[in-house]
Amino acid sequence: MLYRAAPRRKGSLHKRLKADTLRKVSVAMLPFYKAIASRRTFAIHWSEAVIQGNLE
Repeated sequence: MLYRAAPRRKGSLHKRLKADTLRKVSVAMLPFYKAIASRRTFAIHWSEAVIQGNLE
């Protein structure tokens, strides 16, 4: 089977992310990353919830 990438159109969601956007997202996600990296039990519970689809 042959796969082809969808053509990129102006105004599509495939625009390149700007450095400002990446910086804001990374700052917002930092507390989560720190919790995952420093608390093994939190990481295990979070991973199990993601696998099971229980994201409450």
